[in-house]
Amino acid sequence: MFMTDPERRYRLVTALNEAGALASPVQFTESGAEAWTITR
Repeated sequence: MFMTDPERRYRLVTALNEAGALASPVQFTESGAEAWTITR
């Protein structure tokens, strides 16, 4: 899990994808972090 400034988000996602990783959204809630998979 990475946290970054919103202005740097696109560069981080691009770098992760180019390195073979899959970036996906995460949302913080009262019970912790939640993530989901988006089918494209």
